[in-house]
Amino acid sequence: MLAVPRTGRRAPRWVAWTLLLAALVATVGVLLNRRFFYGNDDLLQFSAAREDGLSWRFLSLNVFQHFGPYDRFGHWLVFQYTDLSPALGLSLVLANCTALLAACLWLMTELRLSALRRVVALIVIALSAPTVESGIWFDASMHILPAIAATIAVCAAHVRAVRTGRRRWHVIAVVLFVLAQLIQERPVLALPLLVLVDVLLLWQPLPWRTRGRRLWSLRWPLAALALAAAAIAAALQEFVVLRTFATPSWGVTARHMLMAVTDYAVPSMINRPRGEPTTLPVELAVLAGLLAAGLLLARLRKYNAGPLLFVAAMFLLYYGFLKFSPMLTTDLIKENALRLHNAVYATVPAIIGLAHVRLPRLRVRRRPPAEQPSAATHRVLQVSGCLALAAYLLLSCIGYLDRRWDDTTRARAYVDAVRASVSAWSDPGVDVVPLFAPSAMATGWSAEMARHDVLLPFIDKDVSVGAVGRSMVLIDNHGQVQPAALATVRPEVDLVDGGCGASGRRLTDKADLYFPTIGTSPLFLRLDYRASQDMDIRLSSAWDHVWTANSWPTRLPAGSHTRLIPIASPLLLGIDLQTGTPGAEFCVATASIVRAVQVDEATQRCREVDWFGRSGRVTHCP
Repeated sequence: MLAVPRTGRRAPRWVAWTLLLAALVATVGVLLNRRFFYGNDDLLQFSAAREDGLSWRFLSLNVFQHFGPYDRFGHWLVFQYTDLSPALGLSLVLANCTALLAACLWLMTELRLSALRRVVALIVIALSAPTVESGIWFDASMHILPAIAATIAVCAAHVRAVRTGRRRWHVIAVVLFVLAQLIQERPVLALPLLVLVDVLLLWQPLPWRTRGRRLWSLRWPLAALALAAAAIAAALQEFVVLRTFATPSWGVTARHMLMAVTDYAVPSMINRPRGEPTTLPVELAVLAGLLAAGLLLARLRKYNAGPLLFVAAMFLLYYGFLKFSPMLTTDLIKENALRLHNAVYATVPAIIGLAHVRLPRLRVRRRPPAEQPSAATHRVLQVSGCLALAAYLLLSCIGYLDRRWDDTTRARAYVDAVRASVSAWSDPGVDVVPLFAPSAMATGWSAEMARHDVLLPFIDKDVSVGAVGRSMVLIDNHGQVQPAALATVRPEVDLVDGGCGASGRRLTDKADLYFPTIGTSPLFLRLDYRASQDMDIRLSSAWDHVWTANSWPTRLPAGSHTRLIPIASPLLLGIDLQTGTPGAEFCVATASIVRAVQVDEATQRCREVDWFGRSGRVTHCP
């Protein structure tokens, strides 16, 4: 993004910046190496990539009201060319991190910040908890980091156009602004952001009237960006936004904005976010302290008013954007406020703003020239200070990540162990009981996407999980393959409808089964069926007149087979099966309710297991 120097004299400076960026990105890579994981939205996109391949249907997939072909393409690459190995995904994350730091360096260079201020800002941006945390989870890193990079790059191109007077940079800014929508919608923040950069940073020394005249002189480039933003907003409203959600009230929004800024966003800039939200009086006291410190700095150095207003505007701009965004619903506002990888949209430009703040001048006795420190001494002190800052941020970031992401770090180790044992569970001579991977990698709505019949085909594209054969295995909570057996809980069920009949040719699109009440878990429906084609089937379990559906369907191959279908509810007395594939039909030959047990082949003893493969008490071997 920075112009390559034409003379050999400037080459060392360019090389130095490149080495700094490489060192920072490498440090981030070390922090992410054992923590990086795939989960939640990643599993949904891997599943869509398997179904649709590299198609516009997949690239335009609406994931929680986000349009992001760049993000989808990254997931297709990982699904297509890896076995969920972290190498490719982590490489894409570090590429996004490099783009972010390069864009920040470009903008700060255009704003004529000193080399020392740029170095300090880059260190803080790279090693702050919000930035690093945004790289741990693949999906977050594929839309958050490049979105911020694109936003900052648009501002940098605009500032370069203003400084040089060359119209082509205005054109580049508009092109970047439009192309950034391939990442997600948040780069539209570049429009108000670049106005704030002009008024509060670039033109800070000028009188307000002069700033106004200069801003008016940019009316046509700004109008072009505004028209592009309006077109983007209209397209999102028409094709992406779901109009079924109500945003929270202004009072609720303001309350959570206060919590997000005082408890998480601002403390996270020095890697000290709170573990839990504090009380309202504490949050108000923190806000008052921040305002008092800002007023004092502006009072001591008038120049600081612009940068500090810019910092305050970053938080109001981002969280205000969330208020008008359809993503911020009443039930999700607290979750969004607590996420540091959402705060990073505000903290990165805020750090650039703080890099402009000047400390008060201290009145000290001027030393004679002979007693003044040499330039080499100044350089040593500056380098030592930067290294000390980097060391503090690095150590504090490690401590935070170890506390915050301990569960997902263990889930990553689990997936690595499963990948290492692929030859044992993908052997055609064995069949895998579809238990669950650790819950940390699939929470809430995505919990059932951690089922082995969903997860394992991402690792081995040819494996089919859930068939019932003579040699059964399960994957325990450490990712190790163990011998297994199926213990029958209800050998016979009352097939109300959907049976194959005497001829075995009576097919339908649903079936209902009833049996005496069961109150144990985990349970599976052992289903002997016949299907007209490959199909998805959704199981719903009944208890106390309430039907609970599995959140993710089970894939049934065409023909006559026996499969295990997980039952989500621990209490049930009935099961409803419905096809999820248009035109597909099936019938049930026989069915029974079973549970899996782990077999110790050395002692011929069996143990109960839970959904995650944790072994329990000794039980009878079937």
